[in-house]
Amino acid sequence: MRCAFGLVLALADRFRHGRSGRAATVAALAAALASVGSLAGVLDTISIVSNSGSDETYSSDGEDSTIIFRATWVEKVSVRGANLIFVMGDEEREAFCPQTGDCDTCPVFNFECTYEVQPGDLDEDGISIQPASVRPPFAGSITRNNSNINQATCTSAEVGECTYAGLSDQAGHKVDGGPAETEEPTDPGAGEDEHTGRTASALLGIGPPEIGTIDGADDVDYYRIDLAGSATVTVATAGPTDTRGELLAGNGALIDSDSDSGPGGNNFSMTAALEAGVYYVAVSGAPGGYALTALLADAGDQGGTAASSSLLTLYGAAEVAGVTAIGSSALLSSVGSIDEAMTDLDYFRIDVPRDGTDVTVRSAGSTDTAGRLLDSALAEVAAEDGGDGNFRIETMLDAGTYYLEVMGETGRYRVIASGSDPDCACAEEEMAAGDHGGTDETSTLMPIGPPLTGEIAGADDADVFRIDLAGNATVVFETAGPTDTMGVLRSGAGEELASADSGGPAMNFGISAELAPGVYYLEVSAPPGSGGAAGSYAVSAQLGGGDTDHGDTAGLSTLLPLYSQDDVDNIKPQALLSTAAVIDAAETDMDVFRLDVPEDITDVTIRSAGTLDTFARLRDASQMELEMDDSDGAFRIETTLDAGVYYVEVGGHETGRYRVLAWGDSQVECDCAGDGGEDDDGS
Repeated sequence: MRCAFGLVLALADRFRHGRSGRAATVAALAAALASVGSLAGVLDTISIVSNSGSDETYSSDGEDSTIIFRATWVEKVSVRGANLIFVMGDEEREAFCPQTGDCDTCPVFNFECTYEVQPGDLDEDGISIQPASVRPPFAGSITRNNSNINQATCTSAEVGECTYAGLSDQAGHKVDGGPAETEEPTDPGAGEDEHTGRTASALLGIGPPEIGTIDGADDVDYYRIDLAGSATVTVATAGPTDTRGELLAGNGALIDSDSDSGPGGNNFSMTAALEAGVYYVAVSGAPGGYALTALLADAGDQGGTAASSSLLTLYGAAEVAGVTAIGSSALLSSVGSIDEAMTDLDYFRIDVPRDGTDVTVRSAGSTDTAGRLLDSALAEVAAEDGGDGNFRIETMLDAGTYYLEVMGETGRYRVIASGSDPDCACAEEEMAAGDHGGTDETSTLMPIGPPLTGEIAGADDADVFRIDLAGNATVVFETAGPTDTMGVLRSGAGEELASADSGGPAMNFGISAELAPGVYYLEVSAPPGSGGAAGSYAVSAQLGGGDTDHGDTAGLSTLLPLYSQDDVDNIKPQALLSTAAVIDAAETDMDVFRLDVPEDITDVTIRSAGTLDTFARLRDASQMELEMDDSDGAFRIETTLDAGVYYVEVGGHETGRYRVLAWGDSQVECDCAGDGGEDDDGS
């Protein structure tokens, strides 16, 4: 399916105390990145120009099944596809606005957006379009005089410049689509394209590839990249399919595009220096499969010690087979470089999540290499010199941290690690969750954002955490809990960068540091003079800078972690789990958070905390409203969701700071008993 890439006409009066009546409302017209001006004098009217038939009612099965909206402009604009979001009855719908003319930059005075009435659609009062202040779109690519149009200058103080005339209820434009159709649930893995649309985009991490399929000429797949710090990133496809790529800013502005700079001349490759933030990759082209990767600019040389090692992803057998079928297993590999024959050593860290994992580690390329596999104590587990070419190590490993040491002749090489898939698809990882190693080599990987729990056993005990930073960023390290703690931050080379035994809540430490891309270690222990106090704690690494304002569109939304009930019960205070935010303007400033739910039938709770009077709406990936709460004080939404992408829009009746937290567990039970599904009687 093709998801419109551009303008969104957002809903008027989205928040406050719910909708009144069944009137359909349309508000908010704007688009991407920086603009030379506001919408004043540009947008004239939005109207309904379709014929609803003799009964003045649109149906789902006749000639009167298409609703057509027209946006009329005072000056010519160019459109590259757009979505017009309106309300039909009590639910949201989207009308599609295609590209204007035969080219990306063909300007027009007006363009039309169409919606095909579906069974179950109902609006007995007729569609209305209300005048309203412009709110940001969820995507955008509308230009005037080669400049993107948005409401960057439409602040709350200038909101009058960004309004347009509305229409009262149009009795001649009622809707009755008939009874809603019921469908059997489909298996999302059975060939269904799940990457369609920016608001339903798949998350693309730095490193591991994503597999996608282009279904036809109008199909566009979207992927979201969240950069924690500034970095130079290369985004590219591989495989037999002819693909075209666009790299977009979070608000939809085009950064770069390409169709033939990648492998084979039929794939795209784009490299850009990016600041911390949200970005999207749009993939289109000829029908067929492809593999997409986002990689940091690669210097080629890896760390010369285990402590400064590069992370080597352990891919599952199914992942390797899937990527190999589309393109090449080289997409799963990491690049290394030997600078001095037989003396330069490169180290890679491999984390094995489960006992009894059959692991294969091998090199590829024209450089003669040898490899040694080491455990976390740096004792040799296996070795292979590769003869006159590449090495290949095959062994069974239990859960834990391992290191690959590579040496050889001078030159560049690639290395890949793969492991057997678990017997049970929902088997949990067996890595210890509460006890952590006390050295750099036995350290626990710590992500940016979600906290980890630990326990100090006494004066001689220390827990060490490894942080891999992809870009330049200010990072705040902090503990919380009842235990007196001290923190020491070191570089991958062992240099102490900072230490503190205070600065956090109560007896906890806080460290803020400006860091370049690389490997860092945080050591947590009892401070001198504390008598070796023992106890539990929670530790986190958060992006600093003091900016707690978040994007006000789905495209610029902040990722909101979905914690488990156990996390909420065991990690105290819960403020460590929550995301800090601020409302700058009462009733008008909105913060949007993206929530990814991994499993069906998940009981989800989303709430705010603090003294601020907040309200919120929960929307699905199509921006249809699912839940809303505007209770006095903090909001709380409790609902059951299936696997997918959702958005939480938060506003306030007053200005100030608040926190937001989401958690949930699936009702689907994991059956890893391994009995093959037999009944108790063996039948």
